[in-house]
Amino acid sequence: MIDMTKYDEIYNEMKNLDIDEFLQIIVNAESKEEREFYSRISDFFIQKAQKELIEKGIF
Repeated sequence: MIDMTKYDEIYNEMKNLDIDEFLQIIVNAESKEEREFYSRISDFFIQKAQKELIEKGIF
C-alpha cells in the first residue's frame, strides 16, 4: 500500500496557494509540461472555488 502522507502534504500546500502564487509557479516552471501541470492544478482549485460561490448564491 502507498504512503499517502507526502501526497496529502502536497495537496494541502497547493490548495492554500493564491492565484498570484500559482502564476509565479507557472511562470517559473522549467518546462512546458510543468507549466501545463501547474496551470491545470490552478484551474482545478479556481473551478472548485467558483462552484462553491455559485452554490452559495454569491456568484
